[in-house]
Amino acid sequence: MTDPYAGQPGPGAPYGGPQPGGGVPARQPKRRINARLIVGLVLLVLLIVFSAENTRSVKMRLIGPEVHAPLFLALLIAALVGVLIGLVVRRRRRSKA
Repeated sequence: MTDPYAGQPGPGAPYGGPQPGGGVPARQPKRRINARLIVGLVLLVLLIVFSAENTRSVKMRLIGPEVHAPLFLALLIAALVGVLIGLVVRRRRRSKA
């Protein structure tokens, strides 16, 4: 069974005009490299280098028992705690304003 309207202009298309969905494929939007992506990649590389350089085991004790862990892990935990404190302070300042 063949379509008797194949090749005919569709509704709303001018006579002899291009058919919807045929011919030229739609262009994909180009992905731009922005500053955030570059900074994120640089920080990732620095984190990997930092971790590889600081593998010496250190003793840590906060309140409980003493724990032996790599130095980079201790510094990473300290940095994460600092970021969390910063986020809490920032949120409290915004709620007061």
